[in-house]
Amino acid sequence: MLSWAKARFTDDATAAIQKGAAVVLESAGQAEDSIRLYIAAGDWDNAIRLICTQAPFLMTQGREGTISTWLSLLPPVLIDKTPWLLYWEGVLNLLINKKKSESCFEKALLCSLSRLRSLVGREAILLQEAISP
Repeated sequence: MLSWAKARFTDDATAAIQKGAAVVLESAGQAEDSIRLYIAAGDWDNAIRLICTQAPFLMTQGREGTISTWLSLLPPVLIDKTPWLLYWEGVLNLLINKKKSESCFEKALLCSLSRLRSLVGREAILLQEAISP
């Protein structure tokens, strides 16, 4: 069906259809299918949000391969600027590549600190109050 749609619609129209279907699937509790469609549509924000939401549950089920597949489908630049994706990449590599795992955790921490430093206004005040003794 997807090949049929791609033959008849523009790339933008196909992506819009995929995003719409992803929203419907997500609201129906079909997160995995939804993530695949978000990725196919290039809707990185929703794909990342849902991957980060689903990763803890998949880890408890021993489904690291699913998370790994999703991460492999994302542009590396997005992983490198998203602390939670770096964290999950680190977790996935703990037993198979300790150096890569440590590097991912370090990058996740640095990325998080960079984001915290960039907060301004109300967010900065709330964070400052939360961490003050």
